[in-house]
Amino acid sequence: MQIYVRNQGERHHIHHNHFVDIPEGNGYETLQLITEGNPWDPEPGHCETLIEYNLFERCNGEGEIISVKSNGNLLRRNTFRDCRGALVLRHGDDNVVSENFFWGEGEHRAGGVRLQGTDQVVVNNLFHSLNAFGVGMMDGASDDLYVRVERAGCV
Repeated sequence: MQIYVRNQGERHHIHHNHFVDIPEGNGYETLQLITEGNPWDPEPGHCETLIEYNLFERCNGEGEIISVKSNGNLLRRNTFRDCRGALVLRHGDDNVVSENFFWGEGEHRAGGVRLQGTDQVVVNNLFHSLNAFGVGMMDGASDDLYVRVERAGCV
């Protein structure tokens, strides 16, 4: 699922879905919330999308199960079971990841939350039997493909 936004208060609500058995392949993110034009550092403004109460099982498309490339979104109370990859805050700022459940269940590349950007918050999540990482923060790259993490809040 790919949703294009402009960070102008779109307020999408993606909830109560079951995503299962996503096959491996580059560009096969299960869910992508992306700013139109895919800028590496989106313009100011918040999308205000809420992604909650979704179940992701064996979503192995690529390293980004959910890829957020926009500002000011809330991802809460989702469950990830036996998935290869992670929930990734890729390009954008001011996103919150809260109260999610990450169960590795033997998947050797199961991860938690990977973040980039400024003012991202990761709080009250459960990480269990992950073989990759619970929370990963990017140091940035010279080509801006990966944006340095600044002022992150993790609890």
